[in-house]
Amino acid sequence: MSTQKNKQPTHTTTVPAPMDNRVIAYFDDLQRDTRVYDIVAMLRRLVLNKNPSLTERIMYGGLSFHDAQEIRGGIYVYSKYVSLVFSEGYTLQDVYGVLAGKGKYRRHITIYTMADISEKHVETYIKSYY
Repeated sequence: MSTQKNKQPTHTTTVPAPMDNRVIAYFDDLQRDTRVYDIVAMLRRLVLNKNPSLTERIMYGGLSFHDAQEIRGGIYVYSKYVSLVFSEGYTLQDVYGVLAGKGKYRRHITIYTMADISEKHVETYIKSYY
């Protein structure tokens, strides 16, 4: 019988607050539309929980994720939807048929509602990519 009590989890399920002032300002602006804010916050949480070593920046009008060498993807808000972009999305298997984009590299998933995150299996793509 084990005598260990309150064993700590090996990973965290919470996402740290953004450190960059531009990222903080970006989220402050998003709070004007709670639907969009909730979608972006959930996508951000899923990405950073999968790969906490990524850094965040505001680029191309949205929230971008970077590893040590390059931009890996991002979250971009449009008037009617939020786009989760995979910079090298061509490497992903589109098992659920939700990836959009016909360019050489980039693919994205269009999110209209919080329900789309589960219905389009977004977490599966994030886990595979990041």
